[in-house]
Amino acid sequence: MTQKKSRRRILQLTGGAALFGLAGCSIADMGDDQYQADNTPADNQSQQTQTQTTTQESIDQSPDDGENNGESQAVTRKSEEIVQPAGAVLDAPVEDTDSTYAVMGSADASAKMTLYGNWKCPYTQEFAVGGFLDEIVREYVEPGDLQIEYRSLSYLGGEPFLGPDAPLSAQAGLAAWNEDPENYWTYFAYVFKNQPQERFDWGTVPQMKLFAEEAGISNVEAFTSALENDEYLSAVEATTEAAAEVNVATVPRIVFEDGTTVRPTVDPDETRSEIEAQIDA
Repeated sequence: MTQKKSRRRILQLTGGAALFGLAGCSIADMGDDQYQADNTPADNQSQQTQTQTTTQESIDQSPDDGENNGESQAVTRKSEEIVQPAGAVLDAPVEDTDSTYAVMGSADASAKMTLYGNWKCPYTQEFAVGGFLDEIVREYVEPGDLQIEYRSLSYLGGEPFLGPDAPLSAQAGLAAWNEDPENYWTYFAYVFKNQPQERFDWGTVPQMKLFAEEAGISNVEAFTSALENDEYLSAVEATTEAAAEVNVATVPRIVFEDGTTVRPTVDPDETRSEIEAQIDA
């Protein structure tokens, strides 16, 4: 390998691509206290394999000819390969449809929290699909005690977080919410259930359009147009600023209105206790 290619590979692993810390996705130069410096690319891949709900065999990926300079490969998940999700998140109650960012739960809920995640993060997937988030929805959101806002953190350290396609994936989520909030959480579940591995570039307009169609987003043409015209790029960038203000550089993380932050994939019991404390406050 030439020196130029070696440098590009190092930049891919430490800058534009993510490293995986304690039950969360992070990058090396952010200094987050959950970042584990001894993680290697091989470790990352094995951790992702454990959390993936679909197999790599169902992904149509472009061949690696050895000349891609260490860059991610593009992938496409076809319609017949998409798995239908299940769980409470799909039918999460929606009242506040005026928010720029996706919200579930009652506007009058006594506790409100922001979930910071990333559409490409396997730890966000682990939390979001058929896991702890379903329990939170059933126990606290459906009764009207908790409102949840979701924001996708797609830039860190001046670089796309979890690949160059992460910002477009985040824009797609915002487009789905603003075009069809009633079906947004179904879209949310479909994308995370069928999430290809982070090391592939799958956040493309055709792939996100297919997810929107499968999830029943009502105006797919408007959804697609929003992506093609970067209509939600400023909202994606604003999430980076909001995350920095509350010192979030690893996802998934939950931040309450009073600034309290919890790590749902690290300590579910602490997360549950804090939710209940916020509800009772």
